Amino acid sequence: MRFADLQGYLDAYIAGDPYIIISDATGTQSCYESNGATATGASCLSIFNQASAGTYTAYPGGITTIVDHFISHHTFKGDKSAFNGLPMFVTTAPTDGQVLLSANGSRAINLLAYASNSTSPMLSQLVTSR
Repeated sequence: MRFADLQGYLDAYIAGDPYIIISDATGTQSCYESNGATATGASCLSIFNQASAGTYTAYPGGITTIVDHFISHHTFKGDKSAFNGLPMFVTTAPTDGQVLLSANGSRAINLLAYASNSTSPMLSQLVTSR
């Protein structure tokens, strides 16, 4: 499982820092920054020398965007379920071989990983900001 990069996105979100994701099927890398980045100096331009592709709502209101960006990044990377070829990470209705992600409050994300039985997870993990 890719807990380390999810941890990185979550920590950047809590700190109000920008992060980079793969944002389309051609491999384009896009930087996203907090909607308060200009005031804090933690912009895509100042940290990564890259223009911002968009913003996320600063902590504590934007955790669902972090989950969506994580899923998009891995979908565009081509991470798929070994069982059916569908995207590896989802936010609703997982099927065999997928990982269900959901926000848990404003500082953590739940992961439920499924193998050949999508009603009983084989792994349950909570990733919490540092």
